Amino acid sequence: NYNNLSEENCRELIDGIKMHGQETPAIVRQIDNNEWFQYELVCGARRHWVANYLKTDFIVEVRDLSEEEVFIISDEENRNRQDITDYERASKYKKALGGLYQSQVQMAERMGVSKDWLSRYLDLASMDQDIVKAYSDLSEIKVRHARELKSLMKETTQAKLILDAAKEMHADPQKGAIVMAALKSATKIKTKPTKGIVKQYV
Repeated sequence: NYNNLSEENCRELIDGIKMHGQETPAIVRQIDNNEWFQYELVCGARRHWVANYLKTDFIVEVRDLSEEEVFIISDEENRNRQDITDYERASKYKKALGGLYQSQVQMAERMGVSKDWLSRYLDLASMDQDIVKAYSDLSEIKVRHARELKSLMKETTQAKLILDAAKEMHADPQKGAIVMAALKSATKIKTKPTKGIVKQYV
């Protein structure tokens, strides 16, 4: 997401390209029958952003790649990047599972990750949109949030309480820690003992 890129989080790359130029080409593939674009950027979005920022040439390597190769290369390039949100990565994995792979097991094997690791991201991608809208910034949504909420929402009554609490925050979305605290608190119902007359039968 280019909106997540800035002079601040690209500072090291900006300084490096200023001093040495773009030493590593970005990877692109040619697009056929598209009136607007000739190439698709596979990996190198930060380098592209910096090239635009510095108004300098953008160096690329053109490859003939399949859809799966595009996914794998992009994922390997971006898996450990701090400027890509957990939610953005999770959404990409969910899309790939629906389009490129037949099962989580197959996808995990091709990616070189464990099934459990992949499952945590897919759980995040499946997070209810009413909960997502409670966050002020998608970067605040973490993999651990989906894992914690999944266990709480197994029970129908608790799930409804969590969703109702999330909807109440739509008008004023909050930071991740505040959202999670509010949703967890919503499940802790304090019931008052019923007052009444106790009849004793002999």
